[in-house]
Amino acid sequence: RLSEIAVHLRKHPEFAACISTEAQLAVFTAGPRDSKAQKLALHKVFESFMACEPDVSSAQLKLLVQRLRREQRAQFRPSGAQHINPAAPVLSPGSAAKDDEVPESAWERKAARAILRLEEQFPGD
Repeated sequence: RLSEIAVHLRKHPEFAACISTEAQLAVFTAGPRDSKAQKLALHKVFESFMACEPDVSSAQLKLLVQRLRREQRAQFRPSGAQHINPAAPVLSPGSAAKDDEVPESAWERKAARAILRLEEQFPGD
């Protein structure tokens, strides 16, 4: 859904950097009941993402992996134990701790782990 893409554009600056301003604007201005505008916006996002320069996408991937690693380290206990520290807030990716912060979903945590696993298996790909 386009609304989910809009959320990811806001939450993940590395993703947004690979999408043209025009495509992002189309996502944020497409009305929820305007299927034609939504279809056009989705097309623009896909086209823009696929046309992203390789050096830009590589740099953004590197930044994404670095951020996810930092966030993952912050969630684990300082002792190195492989379980989440219940005292550490689970924040949305790319955000700093704020009073009004919405916790990251289980799906987002799994996706972050998958991205890091893929980066280990296929570095820079």
